[in-house]
Amino acid sequence: NILMCAELCNNVSRFDGVKYGYRTKNYKNLDELYTNSRTEAFGLLLKSAILYGSDVLSSKNYMAKYDKAMRVRRVISEAFAKIFAAYDAVLLPACSKKQYTAADSAFAENKYTAPAQLAGLPAVVVAGVQVMGPAFSDLLVCYYLHMIKYYLLSISRPAS
Repeated sequence: NILMCAELCNNVSRFDGVKYGYRTKNYKNLDELYTNSRTEAFGLLLKSAILYGSDVLSSKNYMAKYDKAMRVRRVISEAFAKIFAAYDAVLLPACSKKQYTAADSAFAENKYTAPAQLAGLPAVVVAGVQVMGPAFSDLLVCYYLHMIKYYLLSISRPAS
């Protein structure tokens, strides 16, 4: 979540309502345009992530949090490189349950899909599972996804 929030904070900075993103109708000057556009367009979860990302990227926390998270990213990437030296793709869970309530944390579920994003690997989710492959194996991942969908369709049809 540290890297996600830091990258999110950095990436949404361009959504200013001038060139990119939602543009408010209520503004009198440039500062109000920026403030009101972001206030109206961004939800509570996104605003929280931006604040946390700003804190992570601050000079006092950069080495303690962001740099450490980047090292963890490297370890995860190396672990997946070892896995994909032996296997074409892996099948992993994409979530912990089928239904969620308002009390469930959106951040808690990131642990299932974040590894692919951290390692920069292609992954696709279908029916609660994800197919993940080595770097630049997008077509292979889509092939396995097609196979899974075909299998799921075949077992859901009644026997004739």
